[in-house]
Amino acid sequence: MKITIIGTHSTGKSTILKHLAEKLKQQNLNVYHVTELARCCPFPVNEDTTYEAQMWIQEKQIQEEVDYHTHDTIVLCDRATLDNFAYMERAITDTDLTSTKQRALDHMNTYDFIFKTQKLDIRSIDDDFRDTTDTFRDDIDTRITTLLEDNNISYHLLPKTTDYDTHVHVIMDLIEKHKT
Repeated sequence: MKITIIGTHSTGKSTILKHLAEKLKQQNLNVYHVTELARCCPFPVNEDTTYEAQMWIQEKQIQEEVDYHTHDTIVLCDRATLDNFAYMERAITDTDLTSTKQRALDHMNTYDFIFKTQKLDIRSIDDDFRDTTDTFRDDIDTRITTLLEDNNISYHLLPKTTDYDTHVHVIMDLIEKHKT
């Protein structure tokens, strides 16, 4: 099974996945967590991102998911190719992104569950990595939602809360319903 949580930066994706991984491991399930790869990208990210950076992130994301997706492992993905494409689309205006977009969209079919976080009306914490500008975060959130809806990608919108146990409960309920 492969699960991704997508959304603009600083919306709790990593924390939700950490709590979800703990819950799944308590059930003696094998879990692999694909972390947010932008943090280890050797190229500029955020508003200064480049085509090379976003391609590196996209290809690394796909490869890591392939490497760990087995029949007995639940792969939890902090982001997906779709959010990566949203950052790329925003920054790269002088390159034809048609094939890159299609690769990102096609890859979305590999997830059993896609969950999207919601941007809350709280200030983003400055972690010395992500841009905390609300207009940038809002733009990425809108782009992700538009990509999902315009391309008829099925997803579950997580509740608008910082209560991570609520998010995990919603996800676990859907996983259980999926099993039956």
